[in-house]
Amino acid sequence: GGGGESVSRLMMLLDDGSELDVRATGGFLAKNWENAYLRRDGKHLMTLQRGINLWVKTPSGDEQRYRFDTHGDLSDSEALINTLAQVPKGALMVFVTTDEFSAALSPDAVARLHEMGLLHP
Repeated sequence: GGGGESVSRLMMLLDDGSELDVRATGGFLAKNWENAYLRRDGKHLMTLQRGINLWVKTPSGDEQRYRFDTHGDLSDSEALINTLAQVPKGALMVFVTTDEFSAALSPDAVARLHEMGLLHP
């Protein structure tokens, strides 16, 4: 906020020994989404867009990618809730936000993200 860009970065090793590198951006100068990324061993896992980007690695090793424009599309809140309900137990979920991601979050989506420990009051 405050006219600047906010950035969060996380690097971690996955169980298979690969390195996950995540950079999320927000704020008023974050319209250059190429500044945000989700990479494994230096290779991009998905193209990030405004809102909430979700990468899922299931216990069986399958990977799924989702994008929710929870800034500009109210229906994407429902899609987010439905997607989270379908994620298999034990899956690794990585959420990467870009630009502004909360303007079109429904109260139900906010509650679900709170339950997961992803949003704090």
